[in-house]
Amino acid sequence: MKRLLAALALLLLAAAPAWAESAAGLVRQGNDAYAKKQWPQALQAYQRAASLDPSRPEIHVNIGNTLYQQQDYQGATEAYNRALTSLDPQLRARALYNRGNARLAASDLDGAIDSYRRSLRLNPGDQDAQHNLAYALQKKKEQQQQQNQQQQNQQQQNQQQQNQEQQQQNQQQQEQQQENQQQQERQNQQQQEQQQQQNQQQQQQEREQNQQQQQAGQAQEGTPPEAIDPALAARILDELRQEELQQLNRMLQTGVPNENVDRDW
Repeated sequence: MKRLLAALALLLLAAAPAWAESAAGLVRQGNDAYAKKQWPQALQAYQRAASLDPSRPEIHVNIGNTLYQQQDYQGATEAYNRALTSLDPQLRARALYNRGNARLAASDLDGAIDSYRRSLRLNPGDQDAQHNLAYALQKKKEQQQQQNQQQQNQQQQNQQQQNQEQQQQNQQQQEQQQENQQQQERQNQQQQEQQQQQNQQQQQQEREQNQQQQQAGQAQEGTPPEAIDPALAARILDELRQEELQQLNRMLQTGVPNENVDRDW
């Protein structure tokens, strides 16, 4: 970037009143201090001159130049703005060019571009303004590219983060599904075991009931008779026959017929 313009010296008419000559003297003191890079002394002299002759915009250009050297770019911008009240197009062009430098130093690219363009409208042949305008436009382009790249990087980071979060969520859902499936399988297994146990208990109860019923049936039927000795059986049968024969004889003797006598043999 081109150097900032040097301080402007004030040329006052010889016939000007004494207070104007005092303002001119202060401007000369400011210019001497400025040349020696004594910025505080130069600024003090210019400010005193401006207080004596506030209608001269040249003094505000000098104040702006000194503030620029002190890196007070906002104060310099305000001083250059006060110089734009000048009726001299060249002076306004110079003030706008210097204001562009102040805005560029403050990283205000839009303000710098606007100031250089306005300066070139007043002085189209100013090569310094053309050069600085091209420089500011290039920086603006780079800044826009950088912002786009940062925005793209941020979008990529956001997308990656979203993908990671989605993957984690899917993983958690899959694990939850697996856990639910395992839990359901355990529940089914428990139900099957319970059902098997119930079936076994029911079968056991049925067997016990059958056994109880069989025991009850045997109790009702009684114990089967023991086998009788054949000789004893023949003797008992013979005694029964003898008893019936005796009964028949008694009936014959008494003369009472008994047609309904049953015989067991």
